[in-house]
Amino acid sequence: MQRRTALTRCVLALSLLLAVPGAYAQMYQPLPEQAPVVADRAPSPATALLAAGINVAYVPARLALSSVGIALSGLTGWLTAGNTDAADDVWNVLSGSPYLTPNMLRGSESFRFGPWHTGR
Repeated sequence: MQRRTALTRCVLALSLLLAVPGAYAQMYQPLPEQAPVVADRAPSPATALLAAGINVAYVPARLALSSVGIALSGLTGWLTAGNTDAADDVWNVLSGSPYLTPNMLRGSESFRFGPWHTGR
């Protein structure tokens, strides 16, 4: 009885060892070559420090507002019998960029706060 159990375990382990590499080969294809990124701007430490300073206050406020938005949009969806459009309408008013980056301050990257958009 113990030999049969040991043999079953060995066959099962061998089957798994042979199956796993094939599954990984199908799931993970090599990434295509990417072109090197070329910096097209001058360094701006003042903008980076300004973005970091603003984020000290903005990120906690954004987290609180997003938490309220999650609760209100979920409640709206529940109260309207699962109407996802109503929940999305409430969520879109309170959603936005989770943090500020220096590119947002320069205007080269979009910043969103509720229905308002800036930048590109």
